[in-house]
Amino acid sequence: MATLHALVTDTLPTVVKRDGRRVSFDAERIRRALEKAFRATLELPSDTPLSAELSEEIEALTGAVVRWCRDRAEVSVEEIQDEVERTLMRAGRYAVARRYILYREARAER
Repeated sequence: MATLHALVTDTLPTVVKRDGRRVSFDAERIRRALEKAFRATLELPSDTPLSAELSEEIEALTGAVVRWCRDRAEVSVEEIQDEVERTLMRAGRYAVARRYILYREARAER
């Protein structure tokens, strides 16, 4: 399996932010969002180290989203978030996907 670092060295799309700005793709943002969703679902404080298995799973899920993004010249933040949700559900991580969806909804209301 390719590492996240190897995936991000390939050609990646431009990301269209909600305000229309175009920025460089940052796979680390996806990894952090996934980690936060897992921590919230599992009630793990941010200062608690993740198990090696959970870290590997988050890395693999991040890689799946990055590979999906890599096939596009441009991708919106919302499209990336939709793919994160689909990836979590395909992995059977429904509770984490639900937490992620609720976070997105709360954030959209701000």
